[in-house]
Amino acid sequence: MQTDPLMGGDMSEFLEAFADLSMLLYHEARNVRHLVKERYASTETYQGLLKISGKKYVAWQEVQPIRRRAQRAETAARVRQVFERQFGLGLRDLVVLFQNPGWHSAGSRGGNPWENIARAVDDLSAKLDKGDWDNARNLILLLLGMQHNTGVVGDKLRDLDQNLSQSENISAHWIRYFSQSNVPSQDYSLTLPTGADGTP
Repeated sequence: MQTDPLMGGDMSEFLEAFADLSMLLYHEARNVRHLVKERYASTETYQGLLKISGKKYVAWQEVQPIRRRAQRAETAARVRQVFERQFGLGLRDLVVLFQNPGWHSAGSRGGNPWENIARAVDDLSAKLDKGDWDNARNLILLLLGMQHNTGVVGDKLRDLDQNLSQSENISAHWIRYFSQSNVPSQDYSLTLPTGADGTP
């Protein structure tokens, strides 16, 4: 197991967590196809996401090469670069996507719960950029317990990984690494900084 940056070691477990959580966001964002169908979003803007299968397990299998590239990145900035080059969208673009009112027509997909998750992953990115390991660790733990439409993030990631073929099985062992500690569960939307006009 990699050494904890808090103890003078490297940051590989933190970056792997960031890569996997980011990959999960882009995987969920592929459901933008439902917004495009109802004309709440444009095909041109989200063409990279629309190339991923609409079937969740097939889609997760398809994105594993992208996930592996992101996991090998040496900094948070390079993790972001992998996804931005692949999909033409950054984390803050996903925040905007999940704010789209059209999600009300998409059933139990996307929407406000994923907006909060996207904001938290973007915040994690900033903490990793700064080397703020203590708060990054707490945020990773918080993210694992964050609620989406039908469950929590950690369970969704485990479920997707369990359905990978054996040759693609690169399950998120970092979950066990970070789960050795615990932080209180909370609604991340309540912790978001706001601007002068009161908006996030």
